[in-house]
Amino acid sequence: MDGDYMQSEIDRLKQELKDERREKNRLRRDLMERENVILAYKNNVAFQEILYNKINKELQAAIKEAESANSAKSRFLASVSHEIRTPMNAIIGISEIELSRNICKCIHAFRQIHLSGRVLMDIINDLLDLSKIETGHFAIVSAPYSTARLINDAARINVVRTGSKPIRFSLDVTEDMPVMLNGDALRVQQIVNNLLSNAVKYTDEGQVSLTISWKNGQLTIIVRDTGKGMTAEQVAQMFELYTRFNAEANRNIEGTGLGMNITKNIVDMMAGEISVESEPNVGTTVTVLLPQPQAGSDVLGDTADDLVQMRYEDNDSNANQPAIYVQGHVLVVDDVDINLYVAQELLLQYGITVDLAESGAEAIAMANERTYDIIFMDHMMPQMDGVEATTHLRSAGYTKPIVALTANTLIGQDETFPNGVFNDFIAKPIDRRLLDAIVTKYIVLDT
Repeated sequence: MDGDYMQSEIDRLKQELKDERREKNRLRRDLMERENVILAYKNNVAFQEILYNKINKELQAAIKEAESANSAKSRFLASVSHEIRTPMNAIIGISEIELSRNICKCIHAFRQIHLSGRVLMDIINDLLDLSKIETGHFAIVSAPYSTARLINDAARINVVRTGSKPIRFSLDVTEDMPVMLNGDALRVQQIVNNLLSNAVKYTDEGQVSLTISWKNGQLTIIVRDTGKGMTAEQVAQMFELYTRFNAEANRNIEGTGLGMNITKNIVDMMAGEISVESEPNVGTTVTVLLPQPQAGSDVLGDTADDLVQMRYEDNDSNANQPAIYVQGHVLVVDDVDINLYVAQELLLQYGITVDLAESGAEAIAMANERTYDIIFMDHMMPQMDGVEATTHLRSAGYTKPIVALTANTLIGQDETFPNGVFNDFIAKPIDRRLLDAIVTKYIVLDT
């Protein structure tokens, strides 16, 4: 009996040892598995870190390359802008001078040259504006502006665009349109020009119309055409960059594919709205709503009908003549003879005495001899540029206004002209209205 009991205890102990050994083996396997998991996790983390560092390095290199490419593009556009604006200054400036004299038998030809030059400037400005938008240098500058002049300019420029196409251009302006509105006239006109330009391009025959009205602080611009029209899918893509539909069929249609994208950006920046309705082979209607407060209380009245009938000739001619006459003495500094000629002829029409200098060094010498009401200083000149010459004059105590003449309009004034060395700047080609503002601002009006 005792022997059986002992054997039973021995068997039990053996079983317990076997179970314990089995449990230890299981625990050892679990531990090894967990260690393997931890090791794999560590290896994966290390791999992920290596991968992250590699991707991050590649991303930083790509960003640097993109920034470098964008910077190179901006420098290229600035250089191209400068090179193009000098001859454009001559084309637009000389034609404007001849138009102001109003005695030439070929006045119509000069008007076409002037308007065509402005059409070309619109294309150049689209390229520059795209770069400004991409780099954050695009700005809206509000000031009172003439609605009649803006509408008239837009209508005449786009009548030129129709060329020999059998297109009837119509204009509708309400008599209660305010004479003056407050906003960025340049950008409002750019919107109108881009919409009309697009309508003319894609209309082979029929009609293109512009309707402009104003109510309760809101300017409404509607452009309709009987052109090729668009599908709903095409309308959705209309404001994308470089968009040109049916490129093969429309290969003879000129354009950069930038205008509508820039227009949408401008409308958004002015807190406005733009909408499009279109049907293939029927036509397109684009409507823009812009907040534009009234400046003053006068309305166009009968002038609206003059605009509609394209009879706004007298006002159009006056736009090429100075709005003011002053007694003053100014200095124009530029290393290009034709630029000196254009600036001199434009300024002489104000009754101003004009001296000329062909370099920064010569300008400094002349400014030391007498004090000018304004010095118009070219920005980019060989040997001593406009910034250097102006800085030298300021350090010598010269305090009278110095206005930069620049063909580089790609970036903002603060970045182009550091430390506020210039009082103002005018882009080339010289805009008569901007010149009026500068002369009025810095020279006492002749009463």
